[in-house]
Amino acid sequence: MTSLNNVRLDFKVFDCTAKEDKVNQFLALLQDPDIKPVLNLYLENFLATSELKILKRLAALEQVMGLNSMDLSEEHELTIPEQLNILAARIG
Repeated sequence: MTSLNNVRLDFKVFDCTAKEDKVNQFLALLQDPDIKPVLNLYLENFLATSELKILKRLAALEQVMGLNSMDLSEEHELTIPEQLNILAARIG
């Protein structure tokens, strides 16, 4: 994840120093040890409850790509890498 430390945004396009001040205040607040846990909790809640079903979709992608090492079941749908290995073995 990209760090927001020392991030400076170019507001010349907007020609608005008020927006620049607000954004810089927000970025400073993100570094505050009292604010960071609250923001993390908010983001975790958003990811878990989003109508976009972000976590469910991510888990499905991990399973299909074979990136989830937490699948301990013996029988599972073949992942794309597993299918490619079987196909390579048949060809070669």
